[in-house]
Amino acid sequence: MLAKILLADDHAVVRKGLRAILEKELSGCTVIEASDGVQAVDLARREEPELAVIDIGMPGLNGLEAIRQIIRRSPVIRILVLSLHNEEAIVRRAFKYGASGYLLKECAVDELVGAVKAIFQGKRYLSAGLPASVRDAVRRRRKKDPTSDPMDIETLTSREREVLGLLAEGHNNSAIAEQLFISPETVRTHRKNLMRKLDVHNIAALVKLSLENHLIPRL
Repeated sequence: MLAKILLADDHAVVRKGLRAILEKELSGCTVIEASDGVQAVDLARREEPELAVIDIGMPGLNGLEAIRQIIRRSPVIRILVLSLHNEEAIVRRAFKYGASGYLLKECAVDELVGAVKAIFQGKRYLSAGLPASVRDAVRRRRKKDPTSDPMDIETLTSREREVLGLLAEGHNNSAIAEQLFISPETVRTHRKNLMRKLDVHNIAALVKLSLENHLIPRL
């Protein structure tokens, strides 16, 4: 797996252990380390990793705020939270701020690797170690009201909104790329990010949700 992964944890022993696991299990990945939230935000901006694995209990700038800042600046970066906390409110807030997965630190190596692979496939991941009531509540809340997490909407960039508007008009990737003077691959990346942030899985649902939330004008 040729990917750059950022590890953010204030405990050096934890970082070294995670690094060893990821480099062994995900052949070809490059791992960079941050010891606090401020450094994590800075490295995410400068290094542009595909994935950031972040502990939310860091001193100074906590992991949740670091996630919010990283996503605001670089919405293409995927976030996997690694935490000791299993409370529903914290799990929900992590997803609200832009995380793609939430994993407890007590997890087995296989689950860590599986979570990373799932996130790289565009899926969300909830730790098997979370109480069933928490996992069910998080899933139920998102299913009942996919727009209940306002940060997903707030983190849409101006370019993503442009792509969204053109998708709503029925343009394909090539046409959008031509109009916006970007590559079709960049358009595909924006589409994936839009679907991830708004938690939908096809263009029809994306456009419908966007109209309902006034993200694009009605035609």
